Amino acid sequence: MSFAPADVTVVISAYNAAAYIGTALGSVAAQRVPPGAVVVVDDGSADDTVAVASAWADVLPVEVVALGENRGAGHARAVGVERARTALIAILDSDDYWLPDHLDTMLDTYARAGGLVTAQELWWVDGLGIGPTDERWRTVPPERDQLRGIIDHCFVSIGTLFSRDDCMRAGNFRAIGNEDWDLWIRMIRRGARVTRGPHPTFLYQIRASSVSFGTKAFDWNMDVLERAIEEAESPAERRWAEESMRRKQAQRSLAASYELARAGRAMAARGAALKALHGNAHTAQRAAFMVMFPGLGERLHERLLHDLSRRVTR
Repeated sequence: MSFAPADVTVVISAYNAAAYIGTALGSVAAQRVPPGAVVVVDDGSADDTVAVASAWADVLPVEVVALGENRGAGHARAVGVERARTALIAILDSDDYWLPDHLDTMLDTYARAGGLVTAQELWWVDGLGIGPTDERWRTVPPERDQLRGIIDHCFVSIGTLFSRDDCMRAGNFRAIGNEDWDLWIRMIRRGARVTRGPHPTFLYQIRASSVSFGTKAFDWNMDVLERAIEEAESPAERRWAEESMRRKQAQRSLAASYELARAGRAMAARGAALKALHGNAHTAQRAAFMVMFPGLGERLHERLLHDLSRRVTR
């Protein structure tokens, strides 16, 4: 079954995005054939996001939904999906950018495979340039292993195209952190299978917060995995989620260790690192170093984050 760009609604959640949402919308306008609709859901911005997005109405079929209060990207994306009247949904972050063949490529792949089509991305560091992603995190497992794989980590990018009906049957986005990972788990559990686009078609912008190792991101992981445990439909699935939870808890403890060391609390940093020793080999190795040398370990970690932001442009 073939689909046309007119069958697609682009859903963009935006919060204080006035500085860059024009670039995102410009990339939609630059598609070879424009989508049927664009829904920008403003999540209670305090800047000119609504005005900037609305100004694109002469170029794109844009509907701007202003929520009036900040309730998080999960709620905003759910509103966007609910407002859509097309068969397919394409997600675009307000600070990302589609290359001109993105929509064509996603639709061609969906016509062959259905399910969730996850785009290949390139990392984009503002002021430094563009480079490849870390393939370890985006490799799509074989179909039989996809549920276990998605519970282990989110290998589906936010640049994804899927059926609106499939999304609604799975319960749509929920108002939690890492709402996209949470939705992919539920859609794959219900039988959607993931196919990756054949080549990179969008730029994923990395900001300082994107590469941080703070505890907040891991708290969001816990929310997702707690729901995965509660909603598991088999003992095996529950076991996978519990194993993933233990690994993420260890990673969170390591992140807390770095934060405590940065604050000059060496003994507390050692205590947090001890709790991370039960993680996977990579986490346990770094935790052991933090137990012995918390100050040096934190400085090396900061250097690694700096190197990560530069490595993508090489």
